[in-house]
Amino acid sequence: SRRQRQMCIRDRRWNIDFTTTYGSYKETQQLQQKTQAQRRQALGAIELEVRKLWLEADQSSKKVVITRRRLLAARRWRDQIGLGAQNGGNTNLSEAIEPLKAFYEAKVLHLQSIYDYKVARSALAVGVGTLALERAEPGPADPDAPSVEPSTENP
Repeated sequence: SRRQRQMCIRDRRWNIDFTTTYGSYKETQQLQQKTQAQRRQALGAIELEVRKLWLEADQSSKKVVITRRRLLAARRWRDQIGLGAQNGGNTNLSEAIEPLKAFYEAKVLHLQSIYDYKVARSALAVGVGTLALERAEPGPADPDAPSVEPSTENP
């Protein structure tokens, strides 16, 4: 009986099927390679998506600057017509309509570009996995825009 137990233990110890073990090892290795390839593909897709979102935000930022310059030019044109009429110039109503129309069209386009910029920044924040980006306000810097300093006067 003791001899039978020793034979049984010895049989269990050396009863290994190498072909099944090798096949299982190869399947596991192939699964690991497939998983690694999927991971690389997913990370590449994430990087591409974030890059696309960043480019959209950058384009929106540039559009805000362009529409701001357009708005300032339309405002100057509107003001020139207004000053000319105020100083006794002979301006008829048809001459005053075009600058006003251009001004309000530029204002609408500028507000729309600011909205598009904020939407693009929000999409970028979601794309990188945050709720908001650091500098959400006031928007892109315009080198031609007049600087606005906070007032130090008491109201």
